[in-house]
Amino acid sequence: MRRIFITLISLLSFTLSYADRPDAESFITDFYRNRSFEDYQFLESHCSARLLSKLKKAYDYDGDGYAVWLFRSGAQDGPDSASNDIVSIERHGDWYTYEAYDNGILFSRSVRLKERRGSFVIQDVEGFESVNPEQFSDLVKSGDYVIVDVRTPEEYAEGYIDGAVNVDYKSDGFEKLVRENIKKGAPLAIYCRSGRRSKAAAKILSRMGFSGYELDKGYLSWTDALCTAKAESIALFNGKDLQGWDFILADNSVPASKVFYISDGIINIAGQPFGYMYTQKAYSNYILSVEWRWPEEPANSGVFLNIEKHSAPLPTCVEHQLKAGDAGQFLALGGSHIEGVEWVEGVIGRKERIAESSEFEAGQWNKAVITVKDGHITTYVNGVLQNEATDLAKCGPIALQSEGGPIQFRNVILTPLE
Repeated sequence: MRRIFITLISLLSFTLSYADRPDAESFITDFYRNRSFEDYQFLESHCSARLLSKLKKAYDYDGDGYAVWLFRSGAQDGPDSASNDIVSIERHGDWYTYEAYDNGILFSRSVRLKERRGSFVIQDVEGFESVNPEQFSDLVKSGDYVIVDVRTPEEYAEGYIDGAVNVDYKSDGFEKLVRENIKKGAPLAIYCRSGRRSKAAAKILSRMGFSGYELDKGYLSWTDALCTAKAESIALFNGKDLQGWDFILADNSVPASKVFYISDGIINIAGQPFGYMYTQKAYSNYILSVEWRWPEEPANSGVFLNIEKHSAPLPTCVEHQLKAGDAGQFLALGGSHIEGVEWVEGVIGRKERIAESSEFEAGQWNKAVITVKDGHITTYVNGVLQNEATDLAKCGPIALQSEGGPIQFRNVILTPLE
């Protein structure tokens, strides 16, 4: 009986002591909402001496304020605003990772807490700040950050930000891959497809001792930003060389320079092997003017629009047909979708011309004027309206095709639309 009584007393004591423990989540929430991070006395009462020393060394504190982004993403206004509040808090040992909105921008931070006199002090801070494509571009250009693509290898192969290291967040050995491919403590700029995986990866990377930035809304926002960038009318072909173009051939044993080359200020495409030359940049909302002719016998070729995925010999895109007799026809290649055209596996969807052929004879120059506006494509061939269609894709590189016989191009001019 005495043993049972002692056991009950011990359990009660443990329960009471546990109930009296400070609430870490409440501490973090109150700290975040306080908005007093630039006040030294406030920080001194909430941060450990080690962290205060780190802040002073890292940010050269001179009495006027600390780098607020260590605890929030930077803004300081609106203590009662719903756009400035914590969304979630997760515990990982002594570390607590919180997601919060700062003026509507979601970011993630990890703080390490230590109990002190019935409350907590913050021992250390690590984390990632969410940034938009323009800010992320500045990070990439600076060369100061390791760019990390946390998508799958298959997604990475379809297109990535130059210089990015691929470390698959979905893999079972994500942390091991990080240790093998990234120097410990290196500042990171990470991204995924839409921003969800990069935010989740940021939590793990924070606990591993990394900090830096993540691309809010991911690679999709990056490509959208590239597509919506406005510029004056530009010549996609400078008349001298093929700078700004890349090449894909079905037969890689043949040098691209043998298939795509310049003579007398004109692009010459041999037609064999099959493939295409494509712009290194992606475009949307533009008028494309392009001239072509058959130097020998009429043959086959095309202009590729809104390329979604590269592959040999045909990408996923809409083809503006240049095949002799069919110029102005639209083809849905590789699974791309043209509104109103039924997709059948293994069959290329076609949107036939509106008018009779308006092409000139071999040896004469033809001109196509192609307008792409929010995915809607309109084309005039030698001044005659030949087709209209809507593509689900609204953005992508532009390409000229090698398919069958020799063809020449000149005056490839792109005019962005407002």
